[in-house]
Parts: sequence; C-alpha cells; structure tokens
Amino acid sequence: MLIANQLQMIYKGGLRALHNVSFAATGIVGLVGPNGAGKSTLMRILVGIQEPTGGDVSLDGTTQSDWVLQTRQRIGYLPQDFGLYPEATAKELLVHLAVLKGYARKHERRAEVERVLAATNLTSVGNRRLGGFSGGMRQRFGLAQAILGMPRFLAIDEPTAGLDPDERYRLLNLIAGLAQTTVVILSTHIVQDVSDLCNRMLVLNGGCLVDDVQPHSAIEALRGRVWRVISDPVRRDNAEPAYRILSNRLVGGQVVSNCLSSKRPNDNAVLIEPTLEDYYFARLSEAGLGDSHVG
Repeated sequence: MLIANQLQMIYKGGLRALHNVSFAATGIVGLVGPNGAGKSTLMRILVGIQEPTGGDVSLDGTTQSDWVLQTRQRIGYLPQDFGLYPEATAKELLVHLAVLKGYARKHERRAEVERVLAATNLTSVGNRRLGGFSGGMRQRFGLAQAILGMPRFLAIDEPTAGLDPDERYRLLNLIAGLAQTTVVILSTHIVQDVSDLCNRMLVLNGGCLVDDVQPHSAIEALRGRVWRVISDPVRRDNAEPAYRILSNRLVGGQVVSNCLSSKRPNDNAVLIEPTLEDYYFARLSEAGLGDSHVG
C-alpha cells in the first residue's frame, strides 16, 4: 500500500503546488485534474524525485525519509515526457537501466530484459534502434523500463497521450495486468481511461484533493440526473439556464450539452446514462473550478 500523508509543496516565491494532500492507494488509482492542478508535482514527490515541504509518503510501511537504495529499486516511473538515446537499441538501453536497478549478474539481467520486452510486446523489435520507434512503440518502451525489476509501486503520467485507439487499448491492457502485484498511480486527462482501468479516482485541482471516489459509485451518484440538450448556437438567448451545464460540444452545427438537473430541463432534453467524465465535470463545477460551465 502507498500512503500519502498531508503532502505540501510550496515553491520559492510562495507558489503552493500542493496543499495537505492525503490518500491511501492499492491496485490502480486514477489521478485527474485540469492543467496546473499539481498532478506532475505530486507524481514526482511520490517516486522520490522531489522532496515535499511538508508531509510524507510511505510504501508498505516504510516512509520515504527512510527509503534506502533497495526500496527505491522497487519503484517505476513513466513520465509524460522522456528522452531516449536514438542510436541505442531497445535491448541495449534496457540492459543499461537494469544495471542501475541492481541486476549485477549478466544472466539475471538478460532474463529481466527479455521479460519486460515480452510483457510490452517489443520482443520482435528488441534489436531495433530506438530512433526508429513509432509513438506507440516509444510509449511501450517507456513502460518496459518502468517495470524493470517488478516494482511494487508504479507512477505513470499521461501514458496514452497521442496514441491511436489500437495502441491506447494495448497499453491500457498492459497496465491492467500489473494490478495484481503493483500499486499504480495513473495520471491522465482522459477520464475514460480511469473508468476502464481504475478502482479509485483522485480529483486534484489547485493543489487540493477535491475528491477520492470509486468510479462505479461516482457514476451511480449521477444516475437519473444527467440530460442531453441540443440547441442552435445562433438562436440561443443570453438567459442563464436553470440547470448546470457539465460539458458542451459542437456537432453538425448544433451545441450538444450534457446537463445536470434533478428534473427534465426542457421539452427537448433526453435522459442519458451518466459517465465518469460527467461526474468529473460536476465535481469541478461544484467547487467553481475547471472547464465546465455552471448555469
């Protein structure tokens, strides 16, 4: 189990990136929030790259301040942006990283590299230079290096950004397979990824933990209250609607809105099944935050 206790991060100049963030994590936990919410700062603190100005982190009962090399070797990290040596092959770089992970014996190192290549479906391209990898292959390689040494805790930041649907689902399936033995924190802007994978969702905004909820419970809380309203953007009046607009999108020249209301907003409204994304927008709008519009 990973436990974050009253984490704070205040940068020089007084900028507060995190404010008393506390949670306990097992399985796969989704971390969502708008840009600037503090997600990347939290991820760097959780893996020990950045030291908080307050609070602490523990993994299986060992606090971060007491972590030794052996404990750090049990952590994997896939940042949103990571560099590769384009002239190196996938195997060459993984062997180098395996040495840093503590694999001193050559046969053990080789076996571990082959294991992570197989797990990420990269065995056939293990001897190919990384500079020739596609975007999806790069992301799978990033996951391969993160799971070297079978880490007890894995932090993954925006793993599916920019991937086509096939690569996205392939990567999500790989992550899902880790849940039996690894605590995973998945930071993403794609709420659907959280709905598909995670047993919990953390909503972060302005450095504060806005919510900590099970996806199924979150969706059930909105059942019977989410409506789809279609309107003509040219003919819309300026009056404030009597319902909360969670999200808008333009479809075929018309504005399609997902709205939150305990009763039917108007004659054209259609009751729809709520999604985790609807809940996410509802939570941010309740706090006066985020991109959703509050009517």
